[in-house]
Amino acid sequence: MLKTKLIALAIAGTTTGAWLQRDYLVKTWQDFSRPQSSQMVVYRWTDKEGTVHYNSRPENTHSVAVTIDTSHVNTLAPLPPIPLPETKKQLALARFHEELALQRQQMQEARIKQILQE
Repeated sequence: MLKTKLIALAIAGTTTGAWLQRDYLVKTWQDFSRPQSSQMVVYRWTDKEGTVHYNSRPENTHSVAVTIDTSHVNTLAPLPPIPLPETKKQLALARFHEELALQRQQMQEARIKQILQE
């Protein structure tokens, strides 16, 4: 019986605390769910050699503020998969390259070990 009363009291306290902070929770949720700005200001300038530069802050007096619409900026697409060798010759060549890389790594490790022992 006492256990049930304690659980009910804990639930009531939690609910009351959330109810008292509802304005804060609503404001936080609205700030979180509001769409982010889709524009960004960057500064553009051209150096003496004619190279165009962009930065988030002006570098010199010739910097011009440029507004960029970031809503059209996409993330990078994933790299395409590495094509698998199609013929026996290509497969043998790929295995040969793997063996060479392994031998090179073993030789490098042996050389480092030899240097450390000296």
